[in-house]
Amino acid sequence: MSWFEASKKGLEKIARRRGLSYVLFELVQNCWDTGAKKVSVTIKPIEGRPLCTVMVEDDDPDGFKDLAHAWTIFAESEKKGDPQKRGRFNLGEKLVLAICESAEIVSTKGNVRFDDDGRHVGRQRTEKGSVFLGRVKMTRDEMTEVIESANRLIPPQEIETTVNGVALTSRSPLKGFECSLPTEVANEEGYLVSRQRKTQVRVYPAHLREEGKPYGWLYEMGIPVCPTGDQWDVEVCQKVPVNLDRNAVSDSYLRTVRVFTLNEMFDQLKPEDSASLAVQAALTDERVKPEAVEVVLTHQFGEKRAVFDPSDLEANRRLVAEGYTVIPPRAFSKDAWANIRSSGAASPSGKILPTPKPYSDSPDAVQARYIPESEWTPAIKRMADYASDYAWKLMKRSVRVHFEKGRMTDNWAANYGFGELTFNYDRLGKAWFEEGPREAVNALLIHEFAHAFESNHLSSNFYAALQKLGAKSTDLALSNPDFFKAHGYKVT
Repeated sequence: MSWFEASKKGLEKIARRRGLSYVLFELVQNCWDTGAKKVSVTIKPIEGRPLCTVMVEDDDPDGFKDLAHAWTIFAESEKKGDPQKRGRFNLGEKLVLAICESAEIVSTKGNVRFDDDGRHVGRQRTEKGSVFLGRVKMTRDEMTEVIESANRLIPPQEIETTVNGVALTSRSPLKGFECSLPTEVANEEGYLVSRQRKTQVRVYPAHLREEGKPYGWLYEMGIPVCPTGDQWDVEVCQKVPVNLDRNAVSDSYLRTVRVFTLNEMFDQLKPEDSASLAVQAALTDERVKPEAVEVVLTHQFGEKRAVFDPSDLEANRRLVAEGYTVIPPRAFSKDAWANIRSSGAASPSGKILPTPKPYSDSPDAVQARYIPESEWTPAIKRMADYASDYAWKLMKRSVRVHFEKGRMTDNWAANYGFGELTFNYDRLGKAWFEEGPREAVNALLIHEFAHAFESNHLSSNFYAALQKLGAKSTDLALSNPDFFKAHGYKVT
């Protein structure tokens, strides 16, 4: 008595769980793994019964090397040592047989028939190739689905493959490239072990769903493995590490395929695909190319984009006002953000348009260099008097005025806070002060005095302060024009 017995009914449940398209895929891939040049599949309904005849023929010169493999589950597969052949478990034919009411295989080594009475081995042979003929439990709708699933196959160009007399057309890839991917190969003792191996990968346009959206699949040498929902079909030209049902891969493997695909295909990425699961998963991988990250972010957020900067909140708001898209912190995972930063695809708002920060609390900060009042020129003193008097007229506040040197490269002309107004003397230049009070001076002073009410340039409170101060300046000019004349105000 052997250790195990297999339940045909149990195997049938496993096969049907995978879907009857598996019947077609399994039989075709067995032929493709041989030296065949022609493979023919015929699927026909049996009148009056929920059955179909399925016949698969090939012209492989050798045929079945061991006919017993047709009924021996998990026998040592010759194909598991070759990463460029699809089989490894020697289970597929048995799952196909499990859903058959009867079946027969004829090959160069003999024939075997399966029926209600069991298994019958005979001497009938073919000169070359093998023929599988089975009566499969299949409804008409299931038969239609199986035939239509043939359109998902990617037949090798050197093997003519037909289904019900119609040749499967080879698909032209959008791109092919080489990369290193995990695969499964039998070691010296016959055990399947994982190996990293260079292989060809081909990328095709994905088939479209009814609503017109692409729905991609992952392929193992032309045979669909599992749907990915991605924008492309991706064919790996070696064994793909799959589960026992051969209908799923690990998350890490799929992410590896996706990142290598994005690295090669980013220039063909469509804007609507940039937020897809595949692309976003690839962004989290440290192997993603900086050029790919750049394209993805451009599709998602446009050319004018910035990363939200918590250290410069005003810069975020100012960039939005200038038409930028500020990317929020939660838009990407930690790993994706690391790749975005390293690629330079997006910069923080404070780096693109830093808010002027004249002074720092740091003990290492450069100390302000004010021009002593004893060194003020008549033009500087006239400007200080005007600014102080103008502040009192507009705000009824006493303002102390300073003039700072050594800030030529700083991006601010003046700053105001806590009753202190400071002019950036070097940046404004000597001539600016010598021209005296005028429109440009009022514009700068009104802007700075508005900060007495609101620090945020983009706040509605700031704009309200600007409006109020501008209106008060108008009132002052109409009610007390001598104020401006006294300070030598020049009308421009």
